[in-house]
Amino acid sequence: MQMKGFLSVIASLLLALVLCLCFTACGEEQEHVHSFSAWNTTTSPTCTTEGRQTRTCSSCDTSEYIPIPALGHKKVIDNAVAATCLAEGKTEGSHCSVCNIVIKPQNTIAALGHTAVTDAAVAPTCTAQGKTEGSHCSACDAILVEQTAIEPLGHQYDAGVVVTSASCVAAGTKKYTCTVATCKHTYNAPYDMATFTATEIYDKAIKFVAEITIYDKTGEEVGVGAGFVYSRDGRIVTNYHVIEDAYSATVTINKKTYAVLSVLAFDVDIDLAVLKINATGLTVANVCKKPVKVGQTVWAIGSPMGLTNTLSQGMITYADRELYDVSYVQHDASIAGGNSGGPLINVHGEVIGINTFYFADSQNLNFAVFAGELDNLYYGTPISLADLYELNHDPYNILTNWLTENYTDYSSYEICYDEILEDAWFSIGMDLQTGDLYIDALWDLGDGVECYVLLNLSYDPSQYVYYACLSYDGYQNIVIGRINAATFNENTVLTPITYEGNYWDEELVLELYCAGIIDLLYWFDWVSFENGIGVTPTDFGFAALEWV
Repeated sequence: MQMKGFLSVIASLLLALVLCLCFTACGEEQEHVHSFSAWNTTTSPTCTTEGRQTRTCSSCDTSEYIPIPALGHKKVIDNAVAATCLAEGKTEGSHCSVCNIVIKPQNTIAALGHTAVTDAAVAPTCTAQGKTEGSHCSACDAILVEQTAIEPLGHQYDAGVVVTSASCVAAGTKKYTCTVATCKHTYNAPYDMATFTATEIYDKAIKFVAEITIYDKTGEEVGVGAGFVYSRDGRIVTNYHVIEDAYSATVTINKKTYAVLSVLAFDVDIDLAVLKINATGLTVANVCKKPVKVGQTVWAIGSPMGLTNTLSQGMITYADRELYDVSYVQHDASIAGGNSGGPLINVHGEVIGINTFYFADSQNLNFAVFAGELDNLYYGTPISLADLYELNHDPYNILTNWLTENYTDYSSYEICYDEILEDAWFSIGMDLQTGDLYIDALWDLGDGVECYVLLNLSYDPSQYVYYACLSYDGYQNIVIGRINAATFNENTVLTPITYEGNYWDEELVLELYCAGIIDLLYWFDWVSFENGIGVTPTDFGFAALEWV
């Protein structure tokens, strides 16, 4: 405690001494005038520390100074940086633009991370690409899962619908439609009919080719022809001449046999007929009725000489040969008896003709009725083969039909076919009012004597009616009577129903009339042969006569 007091006294004395020295010096300085220089900055102020200005006396090196205040910071805002999906952000801060000291530090903001959005898959179409499913960030649009392109599907077209049909001589048009539900694109394109090899033609044809077997009244087989299926329900096309002598017939198709029920249509001139059998679900032949061309390959199939389903190949040698007002396809595919009525087939498997006849002494001059002639058939009331047989073999009908087409004279009451031979006039006639068919003749016997004989054939052959007249200078002997065709001959004694006139001896007159009927029948036989009528006196019951 005493030491502390001592030290305090010593300190006071020293302080007093110093003060005294100072006052002495000041008293001396008052006597000296300083010559100071201009103020000079010796220390520049900073943002946080003072600076100093100093001046010095040039005579005594006495210096004075004054402080320069600190400048203070120049604040600059450090903008906030928003955080992104992948990069961090910062809060707002500040720093001094002079000393670059951080005034307010910026805090780090964590990266936000991506916000995924699904990019839907796009299905490809027939013509446009599609895409797989992908995704992207809704904030920054960055692609997260890339969508991959899917190639277009391409159109898937159906088999086509026929717009215009192709034929054996011209292309057709088909409309094709894309089967993809969202597309349905269409386009038209030409198409040709398919062509087939001979083997393929045969395999197709035997399913629709028919073998037709013909029977007479006794049930005996008398011939074989061919045909083809025209409808699924049993219509069969053949030549008319195949069935014209048939009392009944059967049709064999693909080894199955059917009875012919009826004839639906026929034409003698075209030589075509359509038969009906009891069948369903048959394979139908495709028929082309378009014009054909020379050089096209064809096949004939039928039963030549009874050899079932025989195939022969050739080509068309003339496309449209018109014979007897009928259009034929001329070809060189071999045919023979049994091919009649069978099909002539082109490379498309179509029937283009019906084989009908050939020239026996020629080099394959064969003829098929052009298929287009089928359109000229008339479908009337169906008729059985038996009834058609009776009609075809009724001499009255045959002669009537021939006379209707070949008469040389007509009037309002009759038509007739006339011939003049030497001193005689002969005629075949038909009474248009009664329909009676007759043959008659007029002879000039000289000296003004004429003999006329008429034989009416429109009765039962055992009751044929004759009319005869012998005239001269106004005198007439007229006879009407009946004869039995089966027993009539040159020795027959006529027994007339009526006899008028007695100018000549009755027995001689009747013998003359008998000879006249004989002469008339001989003329009729000759005319029938020369003109191909198809009937003779024998067909009218005159079996006892020997015709030359």
